[in-house]
Amino acid sequence: MLKGYKIPGTKERRISVECLVKFFKERNMPMERLFSLVTAKVFLISQDSLLINGMMRESKGKPFCILVIVTPGEVDSMLHEVEPDAIIVDTEIGEQKTEHILTIARQFDDDILLYTVSGSESDNSFLGIANAVFFKTGDLKIIRQLETDMHMRKYLCLP
Repeated sequence: MLKGYKIPGTKERRISVECLVKFFKERNMPMERLFSLVTAKVFLISQDSLLINGMMRESKGKPFCILVIVTPGEVDSMLHEVEPDAIIVDTEIGEQKTEHILTIARQFDDDILLYTVSGSESDNSFLGIANAVFFKTGDLKIIRQLETDMHMRKYLCLP
């Protein structure tokens, strides 16, 4: 029996991803589809090569993959195609574009994690829509926050 699995009919029916992977391995079941389900997908919408390179470098080995979107207009179609778990928007693409992306993402999935990254420490204008607002720094605190938030969501709901 899977550790953490609750009896059907109870309120909570969840198992940890680690237990699910172990269950698959013990039974020699194919895990290709499982890994695509448990690896979180994160959109990074930015044209700033320093931010993009820093995020890609810092996210290596993390439990999520970052998909870079340079053209903000692509976000609408990509939302339905990929169904990301989180979206990071660089506010330097423009205030209206940032607000549009955050709004359509929130309408698409109310539970999606939304973050903005700004060049100005005083830019908190999207805090009402976004889960968190970050300032562009060399230490990329956003990666730690993303990892923490993804860790909080690491349990899969069973039907």
